[in-house]
Parts: sequence; structure tokens; C-alpha cells
Amino acid sequence: MSASLPYATDPVPAAREPQASVWEDLVDIWYAPSSVFRRRENGNYGIALVFVVALVGLLTFVAFRLLATPISLDATRAMERVIKAHPEFSADVVTAIRARASGSGSSPITPIFISVVVLLTPFLAGVVMWLVGKLFGSVQTLKSAFMVGTFAMFPKIIGALGVLLQALLLDTTAMDSMTRVSLGVARFIDPMTASPAVGGLALRADIVNLWSTVLIAIGLKVTGKLSTVQASIAAIIVFLVGYLPLVPSMM
Repeated sequence: MSASLPYATDPVPAAREPQASVWEDLVDIWYAPSSVFRRRENGNYGIALVFVVALVGLLTFVAFRLLATPISLDATRAMERVIKAHPEFSADVVTAIRARASGSGSSPITPIFISVVVLLTPFLAGVVMWLVGKLFGSVQTLKSAFMVGTFAMFPKIIGALGVLLQALLLDTTAMDSMTRVSLGVARFIDPMTASPAVGGLALRADIVNLWSTVLIAIGLKVTGKLSTVQASIAAIIVFLVGYLPLVPSMM
């Protein structure tokens, strides 16, 4: 009678991949984003979303308290364009508009608005990413798209920190626009002569947005199972979609 050797035929249990903590994700996203996207493919991005929204909101709040002059100048120019476009406004309305612009430099509304934008962007970008990815045969789920969109917001931390450092080190009273603290080509554009459309396009072309686009491409490659070329093209399309809100100002 032959001896039974169950161990020879039984399947060997697969080794479990060690579970990384959320704090490891917050570190790895800077130098190993593929690993983060791979292990968080099924979601679990809530803490990361709270972290990026809270940190960007805090940095922006502090920076904007120091950048009252350029913020007020930008707001004044924007309000003057509104007044010029509506000659039917009464003198009282014009006075109220100008008073609101003059007090915008110390208003906490802008940092709050930016925090809300950071909170909503991962979901808006996720939907766009998911839809664009389908054009290239992506198998990415909507939940994975939201996860990638969340971690693609992390460069915003660098952007907010860069603005804060400039607000601390530079003479903000001599700045004529918030574009002077941009981390992109908008820094070199004259706010007095550039159209709102050109200024808006220039603000999009900065290190932060380009970095986020690279993360979206990596995320599409990992979670959507696309090739590098397909993921890159899809990410560029997602980046360009971000220009759509500026279209009315170009017309």
C-alpha cells in the first residue's frame, strides 16, 4: 500500500503581501506612487483625502494672511473688469463692489474655497479620468479613479508650501499679483496686460499641475492596466479638460 502524500498535491498557500499603513502611503506617494496605487486599488483613501485637504487648507490660510496686497490688487482688477462690462450698474453698486474688492486681502473665504476645491477635485478628476481611460480600454473602476485622484492632489501640498515660503521670504507689499508666487510660467506674465484667459492658462502650466498629471498617468497605468503611452495620452487629455472652465473668458 502506497503512502498518502497530501502535501505533494495540496496547493501551497500564497504568501500574503504585507499591508502598508496609511502613513506609509503618505510617504511612498512621493517616490514610489506605483506601489501606493497598487495596494490601494480597491479604495481606502479616506485618511489621505482628509490629510491633503487639511494640510493644503492650513498652509493656504497662513500664506494668504501674508499676501493681502497682491490678493487685493487681483481682486480689484477682476472687479473693475466686471464694472466695465456692466455700465448699467448704479453708483451704489459700483461702490459696494469696490469695497468688497478692497477687503478681499484679509478675507478667510479664499483659503476655505481652495480647501473645498481640493476636497472635490479628486472626485471630479476621478470621473474624467475614468471616462477618458475607457477610450483607451482602461479597466479602472470608479473607486480606483477616486483613489488615484486623491493621491494626485498631493503635489498641491508642495504648491501651498512654496507659496507660504515666498510669502515669508519676499516683499509681498511690492507684488502686483498673486501670479508672482506661481511655481510656473504665470510668474513671468504681466498681470496688467495679460487677458484673464492667458493668465488662467499660465496658472495651470505649473510644476504642481504637471506633477499631478504624471501621477494620474501612473495611476491609469497601474489601475487601468494601460500601456505607458496610452496612460500618458489619457492623462494629458485629463489635464487639458482642466482648461474648460476658462473657455467662457476666451470668447
